[in-house]
Amino acid sequence: LGHYYGELRDTIRKINELSDKIKEIKTERQVQRLRERTEKVAPESFALTDTGKGLYSRRFNDEGVLLAKTRS
Repeated sequence: LGHYYGELRDTIRKINELSDKIKEIKTERQVQRLRERTEKVAPESFALTDTGKGLYSRRFNDEGVLLAKTRS
């Protein structure tokens, strides 16, 4: 009975180690996906920021005063 208990304990330890490795791999994949998304989205968000700055500068002067009331 002691022999089986030892084997069972070793098997559980190995399962836990494999589970930890799987979690690590999943985390690495998530990080990679986030990097890829960030690389795709970053240029678009900079373009949107530039567009927003352009719209703001056309409607407001340097002091932030509305130049003309226009409808968009």
